[in-house]
Amino acid sequence: MKQTIFKNGLLAGVVTMAFLSAVYAIDKTWLFSMTVISATLVLYMLPMYRAANDVKMLEFKAVLRTAFVVFLIANAIYYVFDWVLFNVVDKSLANVQAELAIEYYRPSTPIDKQSELADGIRAANIHDVKSLIYRFVRGAIGGFGMAVLAAFLVKRQQA
Repeated sequence: MKQTIFKNGLLAGVVTMAFLSAVYAIDKTWLFSMTVISATLVLYMLPMYRAANDVKMLEFKAVLRTAFVVFLIANAIYYVFDWVLFNVVDKSLANVQAELAIEYYRPSTPIDKQSELADGIRAANIHDVKSLIYRFVRGAIGGFGMAVLAAFLVKRQQA
């Protein structure tokens, strides 16, 4: 079972890296698109479901644990990729993200606060190791929800 978990976690992480690399090569601003972000969740979910389906136990908890660990492995790979992409491959990518965020929030920000907003966004470094670890832990909450869904689907199919 551990081999299935590792193999599917690795698969989800590597496929996600390849997908995001292709998106980056086409247009780096697309990396921040909700469509692209949502697509990565599908790339995680399929191996989570596949690994959970390989669990031949009837216990929901074992199926859930399998899917969740697949998520954690894939997400760890993603965050290493994120750090490398933003800190080694293209250091200007953080500026692109900041400018897109400023444009997104500008219409809902009072005019007298827009300069402060822009300065705050530009000063934030959400791609340092500390921030990535925080986002990894916070993302585990959503990953657990995805694992519950995968386990539910598997148990429903097995019933």
